[in-house]
Amino acid sequence: DDGLRMLSLPDEDPATLEVPARIAALCGLGEAQRDQGSAEFRATLLEAGWLAQASSDVPLLVRAALANSRGLPSLIGAVDADRVAITEAALESVGPQPTAERARLLAHLAAELCFAGDDRRRVALSDEAEGIARGLGDRGLLAWVLNRTGYAAFAPDRVERLVARGEEATRLSDAAGDPAQRVLSRYHWSGALLTAGALPSFRAVTETMLAVSSDAAPTIQRFAQFLQARV
Repeated sequence: DDGLRMLSLPDEDPATLEVPARIAALCGLGEAQRDQGSAEFRATLLEAGWLAQASSDVPLLVRAALANSRGLPSLIGAVDADRVAITEAALESVGPQPTAERARLLAHLAAELCFAGDDRRRVALSDEAEGIARGLGDRGLLAWVLNRTGYAAFAPDRVERLVARGEEATRLSDAAGDPAQRVLSRYHWSGALLTAGALPSFRAVTETMLAVSSDAAPTIQRFAQFLQARV
């Protein structure tokens, strides 16, 4: 962590920077910590988010909220109340208009609420985020939203739809070229295939997931390796 902090802030202590510069530096540090597997990224990005909210800096508030995730629900079987709070604050700040920022924040919130016990809410948030992304016609945004809501969109009567959703997300993620999104799309697609009992396709997608992870951050590479155990 010290090495990452020195890399992000080589000349100045973050406490001495002007507020916008300090928030941006904290966001960059938190993103680097996240990608390198340091658990400190959560606290770093929460600090950035609260500072951004206090200074009414909406773009940096949105950045800090969205960056505070590895692309999956933060906790299994529980809810990270601080992450939910900062995401809800960012949603309030961007307003109700159907923008890309709102779509991403809705998807992010849906993912964080997967284990809140309110299935209707997380499915509704997921559907709203997807609807905005489709309405905007931004394929990269749609891929991101589909991947972020891979868990949140699940319902027992949606398995066939989730298989098609996973295939679409993978196709769009491949076109966009983001290594992390290419892995995450295959994770959710393979999970839907496994749920549907399509085992040959499940194995093929899982194998490809490992292959495409080679260009991703270390945490994503380890994630893809770990998931081979599902086979």
